Order: sequence, then structure tokens, then C-alpha cells
Amino acid sequence: MPMHIFDTHLHVDVRSYNDLEAMVLANVRWAVALSHDVFKMSTKEVYLDHYDRLLRLERERAERAGLKLYVGFGIHPGAIPHDVFELLDYLPELLSQEGVVAIGETGLIDPNDKLQREVLKAQVEMARDIGKPILISTPYDHKKRVFNRVMKILEETDIPPHLVLIDHLDPNLSKEAVETGYWTGVSLWPPYPFVQPENLTPALLFEEYDPDHLVISSDLSSFSNDPLVLPKLFLHMERKGVDPKILEKIFRLNPAKLYRVNI
Repeated sequence: MPMHIFDTHLHVDVRSYNDLEAMVLANVRWAVALSHDVFKMSTKEVYLDHYDRLLRLERERAERAGLKLYVGFGIHPGAIPHDVFELLDYLPELLSQEGVVAIGETGLIDPNDKLQREVLKAQVEMARDIGKPILISTPYDHKKRVFNRVMKILEETDIPPHLVLIDHLDPNLSKEAVETGYWTGVSLWPPYPFVQPENLTPALLFEEYDPDHLVISSDLSSFSNDPLVLPKLFLHMERKGVDPKILEKIFRLNPAKLYRVNI
């Protein structure tokens, strides 16, 4: 029986129904769709409409295709509305809805931007207070500086490590995150060459990452084209002889543990 896959980070609202069906046919059976900077997101009302679409329409589309879809609500650092603190007041109640399993997508783009830091810190504190996992993205550029600032914010808020996923990490930063007890996320998005299927060898997987704290996602969006990238990586690792128990942990069990869902 083929192993089913859990995609921890994607954006289904910018993908076709055919893409969702293709993923299911390739054994992706669970996924988390995170809010993102899909529009200018200039006011809280735009975000609220975006959240509602993810929870209602996108979950319905996914279910029709055979994909069990969960969602995450957050404020993206590249799309902070002018009334962001009013939006933050709405979030705890929205996060309590059935099917909402995380705060995200959050993060920093510019570590020197005071507003971005304040908004991220408020969301980390919220995750700590309500016990909901938070996904924090790191950008392609100046990743190390952003990572250091994120780590400082996490230390200041004293959030339990098991509630934190730091995403888009390279092998060196992954080691630092795991040493502190955080989840490590890597994404199969074209700008990240170290996690493309041909480069993510079993040796790299075991020497540079910790399978006990690792999740891998497609980060499928309007900029990445292949809805089968995660199943292709699974097949690549299987052909390379990675222990099936390790594959099950990374591709199915770890995501379920992180988001605390029964699968």
C-alpha cells in the first residue's frame, strides 16, 4: 500500500482544481493552506475575506478533490495592513474555529523593520497564549540576519519550542533551530537549490537535518509550478534507499504531530 503524504505549507487559493486532484492521485492526502500576501492586503477587511475564503471555499474545493485541507491564519510580513493591530484583536477568535490548526504564514523580510518585528512578536505571543503552532518563514535573501532576529524574538517570548516551525531553512540554520528544540521546515521551491530532489541526498538528510524535527513542504503558490514536487521527492528518497520508517516520519507523522491532527 503506498504511503500517503502530508504537505505542511502551500497556498491552494492560487492553484487550480486540477492541481489539487493531481496531488491526491500522487498520494498527497493532507495539507495545510496558509494565509499569505495574495493581494495588497491593505486593510483588515481584506485579510478577513482571505481567511474566510480559505476556511470555506478552499476547504470545500480540496475535499471535492479528495484532499483533507487544514488552514492557518496569520499576518504576512510583506503585507501588513494599516490597521494591523485591530486585525490582531480579531485573530484569537478566528483561530479557534474548526479546521484552523496554525498561525501563519508569518515571519520577517527586513529584520530592521520595527513594525514587522512588532507584528511577528505579537503573533508569537498569541501562539504561546492559545497553544497553537506558529509557522515563521525566512526570506531567500539575508536569511541568516533574519534567522538571528527571529531567534531573539522567540527567546524573548518564551514560547514552548514544540509550537514553533521555522520554515525555508538551509542545513546550517536548521542545526541551530533544532538545538533549541524548534521544528525545521524546508520547502521545495525553486530558489532553494539545497532542497531540490536531486540535491537532498540521504547523506544530507541525516548529516545536516534532524528527521525527528523535520517537515518538508511544496510551498506551492503562484510562483512554483509543479504540484507533484513533494511526491517526486518522496520517490527520489525511496529509490535512494532511505528507511521507510524515516520517510513516514518526515512526510506524514511529523506534520501530524506539529499541527496536532489525527490522520
